Amino acid sequence: MPDYTIKWPLELNAKNSGFTTLNDANPIEVAKFNLKNILLTVPGERIMVPSFGVGIKTYLFEQNGQVDNGQLQGRIIDQVNTWAPYINIQNIDISFSEKQMSIRIEFNVPSVELSDVLNLDLNL
Repeated sequence: MPDYTIKWPLELNAKNSGFTTLNDANPIEVAKFNLKNILLTVPGERIMVPSFGVGIKTYLFEQNGQVDNGQLQGRIIDQVNTWAPYINIQNIDISFSEKQMSIRIEFNVPSVELSDVLNLDLNL
């Protein structure tokens, strides 16, 4: 069973004298990990792949009402379709408060017939 990446935050794993990894045994965790990476990576941050990422934290500093939720949702969907096409997004809810942005993404992974929700809260 191939390992896809190391699980964050890092967890020591006594079985292999290393860190816990994400693999085929936990496909929803892999999908959530990939969604978080796509959302949190700022375009240009990833070496050799300047178009990767949404850069969601940059939207935290916009004035209330300045963020077009439809445009942001479209950007998220485009990035997921490009970089994680095995994930189907069902719904995206984005809400802002004074010092917080909350994102709720309902998704499924058709290849393993599983659905889940990613909740991400970002604070100033």
